Amino acid sequence: MYNTAFTLRRSVAAVLTTLALAACGGGSDSPAPAPAPSTPTATTLTGVAATGKAMAGATIKVYDATGATRSATAAANGTYSVDVGGLTAPLLIVATQKTDSHTLELTSIVGAVTTGASTNANVNQLTDRIVSDVATANALKGAPGLIAQGKTAGITAAQITTATNDTRALVQAALTAAGIGNAATLDPVAVKMVVGDSFDKVLDLLRSNRGYDSPTGTYTTTDLFDQRYMPLTSTYTLKWEAPNSAFAGTTIYVVGDSTASNYESKVAPREGWGQRFHEKLKNGANAQVLNLAQSGRSSRSFINEGWFQLVKDNIKAGDYLFIQFGHNDEKCGGSTPAVARDEVDIANLCTYPGTEPGIDAVTASKPGQEYSFRKSLKKYADMARAKGATPILLTPVTRRPSSGAFRASHVTTKGAYFGDYSAAVLALAAAENIAVVDVDAASISFFGGLTTPATDSLSYYLAVSEATYPYYTPATTGNIARPDNTHFQTAGAQKVGELVANGVKASARTDLAPLKALLN
Repeated sequence: MYNTAFTLRRSVAAVLTTLALAACGGGSDSPAPAPAPSTPTATTLTGVAATGKAMAGATIKVYDATGATRSATAAANGTYSVDVGGLTAPLLIVATQKTDSHTLELTSIVGAVTTGASTNANVNQLTDRIVSDVATANALKGAPGLIAQGKTAGITAAQITTATNDTRALVQAALTAAGIGNAATLDPVAVKMVVGDSFDKVLDLLRSNRGYDSPTGTYTTTDLFDQRYMPLTSTYTLKWEAPNSAFAGTTIYVVGDSTASNYESKVAPREGWGQRFHEKLKNGANAQVLNLAQSGRSSRSFINEGWFQLVKDNIKAGDYLFIQFGHNDEKCGGSTPAVARDEVDIANLCTYPGTEPGIDAVTASKPGQEYSFRKSLKKYADMARAKGATPILLTPVTRRPSSGAFRASHVTTKGAYFGDYSAAVLALAAAENIAVVDVDAASISFFGGLTTPATDSLSYYLAVSEATYPYYTPATTGNIARPDNTHFQTAGAQKVGELVANGVKASARTDLAPLKALLN
């Protein structure tokens, strides 16, 4: 139907408009009013800060080439947006998430931004590795060194591209297996992502940590690991698999030093006993072994470097925690007692095994550092128990003597306070009712009981033919001419793992009964 009312209203409006224009001196010849000025589009960085889960509430801080900064806060889903108009690229992005228990810091970098548009810049473990490599190319000690510098001057696009390509290669196979079509060219910084998508699920398989420079007590370069804490390298890359976070069975954690740690294939047959302990599980056992032991660490530096926190974040009720330190806790002072008492903790590793009051005085003089071996170990046991897990203390495995019989080798006369580290472990276990396996005594008994200990033990400790294993050249230890009397080849790693398992099975403690049922 034709709408006469609408037509009438439109006619009246037209007349009124004509009269108004006439009253103002306007009309068809008057210029049109100037358009309102347009608001310029902001230049922003947007992205997601996530590690397989969102870095909710993280502080986002952006540094430019001149040292200028901008800040924002990540939302609950890890997304953030920050205005970077006027900043000079490259831009360093630092995401810092603080919780009641620890602080997580990750970084990212973009080489250029588009004025008046949004540039994507995710922050995750991969981007932190990229920044670490870029910083290293500029003679800085990883991402912390670049953050301390406070500006990105000197960083080139070529450095960012090289670091991106090298980092992608560590995870490309997993990206492809996850169904990500552009895995060969994917940029972890620029990829559009949301928490829970395929890319984020790959991040959930990654573990990262920053190195720690013991002499200076500072964090350095970023290392990437798979979820079993095997280091990712050009020859050992990330695999696509079910995440450990979904594993409901019993997890057996191993923390310690190089005698237990994982090793990459290039140094084969060198292995730590923790690398082989999964072989002690029964077929079909609803259990897994996660070996976080790290070469060169003491009970104190393992905490300082963030490895303790990685365990704390993941261990759950019903799990077990093997705790074995001592080899590097012994690194106190100089070569003689006279010098040692003037050179306390020359490598940021030392703890003292005794109970002398002066040890607490040393701790009090070094905020955040624990110099008591017993109190340092107790932190691990207390953490496990607080999570409903069971701690198991292990005395350090014996060293092979360069001469004479196998004997106690963890008694030190160096440093400000002398003592026996294995005895300290046993004393702590008794005082706190913590399960313990005396690996020191068991290994002395086994190796010392060989037919000809001096030579037969070389089949267990690292003493291999350089013809078979050219990595161990005459200039290195670990060959037959220059045996490594601390570390093990495969047979030794398996044997020490067996000694640990046997010690558990021999225990009458009820809290170890579920673990004993898992061991073959």
